[in-house]
Amino acid sequence: MPETAALITGLILERPLCLDCLATKATLSPTVIERALATLGTVMVVNRVNGRCRACGESTEVVALKRPDA
Repeated sequence: MPETAALITGLILERPLCLDCLATKATLSPTVIERALATLGTVMVVNRVNGRCRACGESTEVVALKRPDA
């Protein structure tokens, strides 16, 4: 799980992606992504908002991470 969390963090740190693009880029299932996001939420702020995905450009729910102090 640490490698998965690191990969996801690198992909979405302050760059919002939709869950589909995140799963595609990380080559992981949405279920694994959701578990990792839950784990990351214990140490970082996981933002889920309606916005534009930085990969596909669709307006949908996107996920981004922010450092707690930011």
